[in-house]
Amino acid sequence: MSQGTLALEWEQLGQMQAEHADQDLRLAMDRIDGLFSDLIAREAEEGMDPEIAALFDELSGAESARADFRSLHQRVHEDRLTWAAFWASPQDEPGGLALFSAVVHAQLARQRQTAAEQPPES
Repeated sequence: MSQGTLALEWEQLGQMQAEHADQDLRLAMDRIDGLFSDLIAREAEEGMDPEIAALFDELSGAESARADFRSLHQRVHEDRLTWAAFWASPQDEPGGLALFSAVVHAQLARQRQTAAEQPPES
């Protein structure tokens, strides 16, 4: 086997691995999209978790909140938007993904704190 043939084989192997990785990534993204769609459908059916709505309201209504967060807060309180509608499509609003991320982080922090405050199981 010549060096040129070996290089070609090596390049083809690399391309096959890249295609396989790309396919795996697409499958993983499809699973995530499916889970997110299921979550949104369940939220629409059951109604939004009041704790999440309260966090949206708290973070967007704080005096130190960003202007785009405060705009969302104002629109909700003027009944031009609901937190449930925002939750379903945060990317449709200016600053929406940032507020969504802030709420998720705040919720995780509260859950960690609650878990840390609970006495250890015997």
